[in-house]
Amino acid sequence: MTNFFTPRKVITTITTLTLMSAASAMAADVTTPAQTQGFEIATTTNGKVRLAVSAYKDGNYKRSAAFLESALSSKMSKRRAAIAYSNLCASYGQMGELELAAEACDTALELRPGYAPAETNREALTVRLAQK
Repeated sequence: MTNFFTPRKVITTITTLTLMSAASAMAADVTTPAQTQGFEIATTTNGKVRLAVSAYKDGNYKRSAAFLESALSSKMSKRRAAIAYSNLCASYGQMGELELAAEACDTALELRPGYAPAETNREALTVRLAQK
């Protein structure tokens, strides 16, 4: 596993999240239901991924992770698998399973380099680790 938690990335991530927080406070009427506490999730046409997103939005991260693991055990395209792994990263991150979350983010980015939600989730993990 590569070490992506460098001090520079931590500082950049914290600065970015601070600016994003300030911007969202200024636009209080605008909400992003698919983004909570720095993590971002996305859905696909896969039924289990949709159920996982619903569980995540309800705050049931363990159930979300279970649906995602089940979805990933079936055959999926690389694009959809990257979405599922990115969501798994968010679910594990919310549960405090930061090592598992980092592995899921790494896998998502290996399958789909530059995938924005996975990058966002990686940054949220960096912040979580910095807070420990």
